[in-house]
Amino acid sequence: SKSKNTIIKKLRIKMKEARAAWRENKKDRTLKKKFKKAKLALQQAKGEPNVKKDSVKKLNKMTNEKSSDHLAADRKGGDSSMDIPSVSNQPSAASEVENPKTKQDPEAATTTNDAKRKVFVSNLNFKVDEAAIKKLFSECGKVTEVTWLEEEKKGSKVFMGCAYVTFTTLAGARKAVQRGEVHHMKRDVRVEYSRDRTKMMSEVVEGATSCFVGNLPFELDEKDLEAWAGGSAAGVKKIFLLKDRKTKKQKGCGFVEFHNTENLRKFVLKNGSFFKGRKIRLRPKNHV
Repeated sequence: SKSKNTIIKKLRIKMKEARAAWRENKKDRTLKKKFKKAKLALQQAKGEPNVKKDSVKKLNKMTNEKSSDHLAADRKGGDSSMDIPSVSNQPSAASEVENPKTKQDPEAATTTNDAKRKVFVSNLNFKVDEAAIKKLFSECGKVTEVTWLEEEKKGSKVFMGCAYVTFTTLAGARKAVQRGEVHHMKRDVRVEYSRDRTKMMSEVVEGATSCFVGNLPFELDEKDLEAWAGGSAAGVKKIFLLKDRKTKKQKGCGFVEFHNTENLRKFVLKNGSFFKGRKIRLRPKNHV
């Protein structure tokens, strides 16, 4: 039904948000529990057969628990965690409840780690400006920097509808991500943790020249991908799009081969950027 699909969509968004938060700090057991709860909630709502009754009981118990320590933290104005829908034995009966379990990050007020204070904001209205962004996230914390993502079109730079937003504290970035999807200027704006693309650049081994490209638009051709990769000026040697053997239709992924490793290292900086409305995944082939 339509209502069930809406519930599943919300649960999937919350699961992705919880997973992103946990990946940013895998040592935080609270974030790991949130991710597991969100994942179980999604599986139960979808009616997947591999969700055991014991797991559902454990999920509901974890969701309904509220220790006196966290109650005290709430009264002192501590951060509230993202809403995690509870799960019953009937998927259609899933409902949203508030889970107050969130640990206060001791580094929140003093950190200088830009990567963890920065979030990626997409699907923005093309008329948005820096003042509007700061107002949008004013409840989360002070915004110190807004970096707009642009692409070259016909010799000029064009706004792509997304930006990197840097907060003063870790807590501010966390609150922004926990809000998830926010309706702003007639658009559903998505917020997620930023990824350090330069890290992937350093992970490319010497001698590697090929890169897997995923989540591509199905309607594009080799020339489109070659142009997005930078063409001959960026050292592109060969483009290969994967197709279904029977239907000959594209699978939405392929490979880009470069003339040398340095060209490949520059290309992987595009990981996570958007191409024709889709967020592209890059994975360099490091076996040489």
